[in-house]
Amino acid sequence: FSIQAPGRPVGGYFSQYTDCADHNNAVKYILWKFAEANRARLIFSVRSVSLWFILSMHAVM
Repeated sequence: FSIQAPGRPVGGYFSQYTDCADHNNAVKYILWKFAEANRARLIFSVRSVSLWFILSMHAVM
């Protein structure tokens, strides 16, 4: 993530995210958005979430 992030700032995909320089904060923000969307606290597999995240990032880019 830290390798690709400088060329593709998170703020371009999430308008609410304003701290474009810090990669750690970007990861925390994305995880927070995921947790916010998962309000039902559905059980999920970390592998499936990782796969979903990778596929969605490739689809957006």
